[in-house]
Amino acid sequence: MNFKKLSVAGLAICMSVSFMLTSCKRNEEEAPYQNKENKYMSYTKGEQLAEGMDWPEGTMLPHMAKPAEVLDSVSISSLNASETVMFSYFQGMVNKKQPRVFLKPSNAGEGNETWTKNLDIELNLYAKADRYELIKKYKDEIAGIILYDKTKSQEYINLACTAASVKNAIPVDIKQLEVLTEAGLDFPVLEDLTSLEFKSRIDIYNYLYDTYWKDCTKRLLFSLSAATHKYYVRDMAAATGAAVVWLENRKEEEKAVFCKFLADMEPGKSMVTGWYTEERSGIGAAAEFGLSTVPSDYFENSTVYAGMDHTIVRQEVPNKPELENKIYIAIFLSDGDNVQYCQHAMYSRWIDKKRGQIPLNWTISPALVDFAPEILNYYYANATENDFFASGPSGLGYSLLIDELNSLEETEKTGEKVEIVNLKDAELMAKYAALTQTYLERSGLRIITVWDLINDMHMKGYEENTRYLYGLTYQNWEYLDRPIYFVNDRLPVSPNTPCYAMNSKEIVKTFSEKIEKWDGNSPLFLNAQGNVWEMTVTAMQTIVKELDKKAPGKIELLRGDHYFSLMNEANGKPFDLSISEKLTVTASSNNDNAKYIIDGNPTGDSIWEASEAGEQSVTFDFGGEYEINRYVMRHAGDNAKDVGLNTADYTVELSMDGTEWTEADKYVGNTVNVTDIDLEPTVAKFMRITITNAGSDNIARIADVEIYGSVK
Repeated sequence: MNFKKLSVAGLAICMSVSFMLTSCKRNEEEAPYQNKENKYMSYTKGEQLAEGMDWPEGTMLPHMAKPAEVLDSVSISSLNASETVMFSYFQGMVNKKQPRVFLKPSNAGEGNETWTKNLDIELNLYAKADRYELIKKYKDEIAGIILYDKTKSQEYINLACTAASVKNAIPVDIKQLEVLTEAGLDFPVLEDLTSLEFKSRIDIYNYLYDTYWKDCTKRLLFSLSAATHKYYVRDMAAATGAAVVWLENRKEEEKAVFCKFLADMEPGKSMVTGWYTEERSGIGAAAEFGLSTVPSDYFENSTVYAGMDHTIVRQEVPNKPELENKIYIAIFLSDGDNVQYCQHAMYSRWIDKKRGQIPLNWTISPALVDFAPEILNYYYANATENDFFASGPSGLGYSLLIDELNSLEETEKTGEKVEIVNLKDAELMAKYAALTQTYLERSGLRIITVWDLINDMHMKGYEENTRYLYGLTYQNWEYLDRPIYFVNDRLPVSPNTPCYAMNSKEIVKTFSEKIEKWDGNSPLFLNAQGNVWEMTVTAMQTIVKELDKKAPGKIELLRGDHYFSLMNEANGKPFDLSISEKLTVTASSNNDNAKYIIDGNPTGDSIWEASEAGEQSVTFDFGGEYEINRYVMRHAGDNAKDVGLNTADYTVELSMDGTEWTEADKYVGNTVNVTDIDLEPTVAKFMRITITNAGSDNIARIADVEIYGSVK
């Protein structure tokens, strides 16, 4: 692939992803620079799916009502195969109004009581013999049943589930009907699918498309195996009125059927969730339509977790180390794109007693802000300064931009160079990146691990539409000497070499070869991805120990935000000065809390608030000369406060001596939560923000400020 270093200029594509992202340019008479604004968390009212259940524009999943204090529950281990599907749809239908039903996991990797204990979820557990009493309790909230016969084809399970979604029903296998009736549950049969004689997936899902798809939501599509034990995440399909399909995208005829569904969905607003018969063909098919997939095939009780508080409370960001002539290393752990991994397997690794001893970059799904915000909050609350969270591939959900592995396989078969680019259209890429931006902001994730390769158009899409990013990594399966790019002279994009390493020896060997070639005249930056299923904290410690033998005292393992900030600094590119220990801030009022302005955390109690009403100012001392070209100001709304408290009018000034000031920006009439402004590049040692209209109560508040500059 012919990569070239990018210098992207001009305005970003003017887009609007619901309430979340707006882009515009000021009148040239006001200021000769670009103005980008980002607004989120002030949710616009969306579809009202049920009493207490709202689906705001720009969110992947609906906001459920607050769960009941005590949740009625049955254990999955007490249900047979057909019952698991039936109970999952029963759960979804009941929880639409308010989450009241919880299906207790049986063999979850983290232990079946971990999250109920960690999140204080109280259960009223029904015994196996009484499981149908639970359905009786809520029977009036179920309109009826969809009858199917899985002996003809297991795909009838998904057909029945889809019909149930749009008819407020539960799917019941013909053999289960008698058990249901004997339990005193005589529901009306709303659809009898047992007379259908379709055998193939193609026929069954074409029938689903022709019969039910028109009544399904187009914002979500569930791709789930029809095997009867796959009850996971079906409760959300039930609650949202979504279709459930399972097609083999390596077969052209089946892929054609799958693509009929995808073509009716809207890039930048719609998502696929679940999993596929085969990873790369499924992810790639969705990517062709500008759609991403959130893997969730083993995620449990989504309608309960989605009803919890959606405010994500992050931690203070530690200052980065000062730049030295060292070998800087960042290793990203894999598989955080899958929300079920975050719910299950990640926790098993998280509780390693050695965690926190060295920097670890955990990939995690930004979709957790919808799926399970309190699980994401749990990880933040229990993180150390050495735990850094990055987004799994390739942003919101898993999108395979360029399929390098299959490209290599096809090249070997044909003898000619083959490049499989799944996401080819710049407009679709921009929509995907813009939607990703809102979720990165909401989740606090500043690095994306892209799978696999990335081209000029993709990089431009990220740079213009995902400005929250500190950097991107991309896969390098061939171990080629691929470069680091600086998109628009700003956004670093660096290859993971190796990527998806299976053990510490693979990383040590590859890094050692690069270290041996290092001339020692400037910092060396090396990043890799480790397979989390094989890599442990001990393995990471071994890597550092072995590499230190190659360059004693020169090896430094880093958090991802520090790594990319130092990379930019070393290359004369703008980086966030607010995470430099050189930068200090003072405030004209309540100076003791001015530290919150630059702690990298706009959430929770980490907000500066003036102690008196009226005009206020905050002053930043950079501790040296920098060419300042951008600032990001996060207002009260970004701290989950009322948007009326956002700073309305303010002035930004720059200075070389802290006495003589030059106006760099003047903002009047702000209403959004985040103002992200590109400035005319100016060398300065100080910056001052003067707030002249603090909002509805005239009390100045700043949740966070980032200032970007390069060493001059």
